[in-house]
Amino acid sequence: MTVVGRALLPESMRAYWGLATDFLSDASSRLTRLKTGLAQHELTQDAALALQEAVQTGIEQFLGTLRKAAQMPHSRQTGRVIERLVSTGEMVLTLLGWARQSVEQLFADTDHARHCPTR
Repeated sequence: MTVVGRALLPESMRAYWGLATDFLSDASSRLTRLKTGLAQHELTQDAALALQEAVQTGIEQFLGTLRKAAQMPHSRQTGRVIERLVSTGEMVLTLLGWARQSVEQLFADTDHARHCPTR
């Protein structure tokens, strides 16, 4: 997503794109820690939810950056790229909401509310 977006955005939007890429890289890193921590039973519920929330905040910042970029003059092609990236980001937010519900349910299904349960 970031490679295609960068290739199609005009030079005037590179600063926005650099910020957006930082948000996405951080989100990816945190999701990897969440997945690994849950799989290896290393995370507490609070830690897992904090990672999920940080990812959600990063994606929201990414969307904010794209929306700012959309307000700048641009070509139709750039506008389509921005629209698709915003749509994808919004879908990711929906999936992150489901991930939060899954983490909450995972810990609710056990007496071990503080640490990831073993299944």
